Amino acid sequence: VIVPTPKNTAVCKVQSVHGRARYEPGQNAIVWRFKKFPGEQECHLTADIDLLSQSNKLEKKAWQRAPIAMQF
Repeated sequence: VIVPTPKNTAVCKVQSVHGRARYEPGQNAIVWRFKKFPGEQECHLTADIDLLSQSNKLEKKAWQRAPIAMQF
């Protein structure tokens, strides 16, 4: 599962009960991988993101959220 993050992400702390999740700055996304997907259970992902300050007025426009992507 690929969860996009803003381009000005400075620090990202990720927690998940199932699978393994980590922030990958090269992709500007949190990548959540599963070896096995448990059946009949909910899987939760929690992330705290700190952003860099934006001094340029052109950069202060609203973040266009990209869709969450899944690959099987």
